[in-house]
Amino acid sequence: MTTARTLIRGALTDLGVASAEEPLSASQADDGLLLLNQLLDSFSLERLWIYTTPAVPIVWPPGRSSLTWGPGGDVVSPRPIKLSSTATYTLDAYDYPLEVLERQEQYAQLQWKGMQSTLPMAVYYDPQVPLGSLFIWPLPTVAYTLTLYPWQPLGAWTSLDDDLKFPYGYERAIRTNLALECAPSYGVQPSPVLVRIAEIAKQALYVPNTEVGRLRLNPGVGVPSSGLADFYSGRY
Repeated sequence: MTTARTLIRGALTDLGVASAEEPLSASQADDGLLLLNQLLDSFSLERLWIYTTPAVPIVWPPGRSSLTWGPGGDVVSPRPIKLSSTATYTLDAYDYPLEVLERQEQYAQLQWKGMQSTLPMAVYYDPQVPLGSLFIWPLPTVAYTLTLYPWQPLGAWTSLDDDLKFPYGYERAIRTNLALECAPSYGVQPSPVLVRIAEIAKQALYVPNTEVGRLRLNPGVGVPSSGLADFYSGRY
């Protein structure tokens, strides 16, 4: 059971400022909860901490160039940090690839933003606060469904005894890195062993969370439309 209380107690025990047999003081619990949520908030910005990017289907209405994303917005799922590079749209029961523009300058370079079409070509997400903004290009003349794969925050504990679920390895990584985060508040120098354990625990998460891309060629003369090639033989 991964509760905030368990992780905070473990982190402070690792630092030698708390005992596993004694309850946390009110100040230890409050400060620990704050630092724990700040730590997860920071780790949510690192791609190699993101263990899943769940598919989010979005029905895009005709005539709309943008939708807001977040609680109270047009798309009511949690506001994403950013979008993964994979996206599709569904039309007549078939899924087609959709380009994800990752930088604002890419969207800004689209000269005719008012162009209309029955088929989308690109989507751009602007992570504004409190609601993100999702833009489609060209403007749709018919309704279709987009499927996007957003980075979502790792979560937050609202109370000490909330139980958040994480994959294997996360509890150790969070506990040991929380200990390093708490150390300055208690005027403690973490031991080299604890620092090394925190590094190893964090690096272990990178193996299952790393995405290895596929080598592709731009379609052209002698290159198949898929862009795939045999790297070792040099054959298409």
